[in-house]
Amino acid sequence: MIGGAELHNGSPLQNIVSVRSGTAGNREVPRHGEDRHSIGESIGQNDPAGVDESPARVVIVARQDRRGGAQQPARPRAAAIVAVDHQGHSTRTAIDNVGIHHNIAIDDVAGLISLVQMGTLELHPWPAREDNVERPDYLVFDFDPGEGTTWKEVIRGAVEMRKLLEDVGLTTFLRTSGGKGLHVVIPIDRRTTWDDFKQFAKSVADRMTREAPDRYIATLSKAKRRGKIFIDYLRNQRGATAIASYATRRRKGAPVAVPIAWDELGAKTRPDMFNITNLPKRLDKLKKDPWADFFKVRQSITAKVQAAFE
Repeated sequence: MIGGAELHNGSPLQNIVSVRSGTAGNREVPRHGEDRHSIGESIGQNDPAGVDESPARVVIVARQDRRGGAQQPARPRAAAIVAVDHQGHSTRTAIDNVGIHHNIAIDDVAGLISLVQMGTLELHPWPAREDNVERPDYLVFDFDPGEGTTWKEVIRGAVEMRKLLEDVGLTTFLRTSGGKGLHVVIPIDRRTTWDDFKQFAKSVADRMTREAPDRYIATLSKAKRRGKIFIDYLRNQRGATAIASYATRRRKGAPVAVPIAWDELGAKTRPDMFNITNLPKRLDKLKKDPWADFFKVRQSITAKVQAAFE
């Protein structure tokens, strides 16, 4: 997975900008920022910087120069690639990374544990995989309620989008955001460019706002959102992100973004109803993964599908 991670003070690596763990390959990804740069092989001496030596195979650490003080923004100074084997031995190569932005990429549980050890609370993937970042593979629509809207209206919006998309043959999945709303998620075969991907997402949101302008809005202006639901399609562009499934949120009560089945959606459902305390109980009781078919679905944004929203 590649993407952004929210890191917090108290981490063993407070000055970390981004990390990477894992080797290249065919994997699913959390996504954020620009695509990953190739920055060399890991060679050199034992790691002198006190990096937490988790079982992750590769960690890229970008550090910031904090000597600028409060009046100046922190600036990239240097990066290092640290290879850590499963016995905890590490090697490091320093790299000049001024002007280069690195992203997180993990492909196993060890990599995820590494992020947790660094104090990561939120994982925000971008919709592409590391082996082909120029071809996104799922759409996310965030139904974000404005002041004065009700939960019933949020549910109605998600259901209406589901019908619109399934009428043109696109299978949809549902997720509580762990925040204020719901996410409608659509897996897509990796055939579409970022420009076409974003344009299609915009056309879907625009269609809903045209048909119900009193209930929906698809622009960022918070001043215009009162009494309406913001259909956030802007997460479907290169460098944009959305919270990952089963990721914790930096909110009171430690809520978690959780995949749910469409038939679970109802008046008692809440966007923050699952948290780090009650989620294990839910998982123990589940008879079937509500997203069991997510990686099995094969569907594309064809010319016919695009035309339905023009």
